[in-house]
Amino acid sequence: QVAKYLVVVRLLTGRALDALGNIMQSRKRFDEAIGYYDRVIERIDTPAKQHWSLFFARGTSYERIKNWPKAEADLQRALRLSPDQASVLNYLGYSHRKIGETDKGIEFYTKALTIAPDFTQAREYLGEAYVQAKDLDKAKGELAEIEKLCGNQDCEEYKDLAEAITAAGS
Repeated sequence: QVAKYLVVVRLLTGRALDALGNIMQSRKRFDEAIGYYDRVIERIDTPAKQHWSLFFARGTSYERIKNWPKAEADLQRALRLSPDQASVLNYLGYSHRKIGETDKGIEFYTKALTIAPDFTQAREYLGEAYVQAKDLDKAKGELAEIEKLCGNQDCEEYKDLAEAITAAGS
């Protein structure tokens, strides 16, 4: 009976710490968020598929404070735990593109879109990567796909990619 109680308390404490990490992340207090995620992750004996989101959240917080080595390690860990997470692949693509590794970013976006072809944010970022790589035809192809998915030209992803293409001179 006591052992069951301790398991429940440990589980609830982990969820509370995760929630606090999410709150700190939403308030852009990324160092504090990392501290909460650390405390949750320390409680896990053997990380499993259901823990991918903890590593993803901590990884995105590390990326926001420009600690790329730790960000990439956590994002890759999230991906190993749950390889079918398009959001993790998209974030890895975004991060690689932002540090100048455009080709690697394109690889991650392409993998994300294989899993979730309707993921308009990944399409926008892939289009922006094509703009960076000076392949405006492919960027325009992504813009057309976004327009189809949104049903119009009013969604944020369409507007952002259209602006990037225009700024690149086409």
